[in-house]
Amino acid sequence: MPKVPDEMKDDFRRLSEASMLTVGQVLPAVREFFYQSGMVNDKIMKAYFFEKEVDKIAYSLKRKLFKDVKVLKFSEKIHLRYFALHIQQISDIGKKIGDILAILALKRNL
Repeated sequence: MPKVPDEMKDDFRRLSEASMLTVGQVLPAVREFFYQSGMVNDKIMKAYFFEKEVDKIAYSLKRKLFKDVKVLKFSEKIHLRYFALHIQQISDIGKKIGDILAILALKRNL
């Protein structure tokens, strides 16, 4: 179990919520692809926006973790950094799915 300091819990929560928003925009885009392919790009653009937000939050979280948090050992900070990385990868996978959907939607319209 990771030992997350109280001052970092909100940052991890924001990172998780933003990452899930990315995936939350990709899933309706997949449904739209099979019914109305015109709306796919709008939902994919929202997913790209949330993925950029996840990257910003993760960057600031990692900087704060190593710069401001003094109660943790270095090994615990590395451990928390990997947790942030894995949460960040959820949004990266959502972005990759969005890329594939955008290509398929473009091919379908040609």
